[in-house]
Amino acid sequence: AKLGQGASEELARKARYEFLNSVKEKHGAAGIITAHHKDDVLETAIINLMRGTGRRGIASLQSSDELLRPLLNVSKEEIRDYASKRSLVWHEDSTNVDKSYLRNHVRLDLLPRLSREEKTRLQDLIEQTSQYNKQVDQGLIEQLEKHTTDKRIDRQWFIMLPYSVSKEVMATWLRQQGLASYDRKTLERAVVASKTFRANTQVDIYNDYSLIVKKEYLALTALDR
Repeated sequence: AKLGQGASEELARKARYEFLNSVKEKHGAAGIITAHHKDDVLETAIINLMRGTGRRGIASLQSSDELLRPLLNVSKEEIRDYASKRSLVWHEDSTNVDKSYLRNHVRLDLLPRLSREEKTRLQDLIEQTSQYNKQVDQGLIEQLEKHTTDKRIDRQWFIMLPYSVSKEVMATWLRQQGLASYDRKTLERAVVASKTFRANTQVDIYNDYSLIVKKEYLALTALDR
């Protein structure tokens, strides 16, 4: 991808993973391994809190079956020490000192201000949130299974949900259908449309997808471009 000098962190991240996935598919690899470490976990949690993300943002840097992050419990200091003792050359990305990027601001200005005890408390919060997320997500999936037929949500059930719960349900439903990079405004727009719009309405909500609002159900459809 041609990102250019002014590309955002999110755009650059998306381009990196698109490239890695293309290489994975080309070579028939089982997965992708990254070198994210414990300090990255803290940085990501702080960044997502600053951006106003919910419970998933606090513990978003995790391993999955196809995206492995084996160093999440190892600090950058420990990795540097390992490299130094074995005379391994350390290469630092020149953009890592550019504080115009939010992650570098957090890394260089905010994290150094935290004591070891404060970092430990934040790490404990991230782990607790991760466990909580697993339990909540499982409950949401079970409820969706009861009220979804052929990927269509029972609209009357959805309307009766409290607003905060309906946002969680909508987020889970979108992720189930492969739409994982929505923002808060997109999520809220989808929930409001689902609860209040008249029947037989179609609302563009996310990239090439729109939400179909019927009297009996809610569905997603790909837009014709």
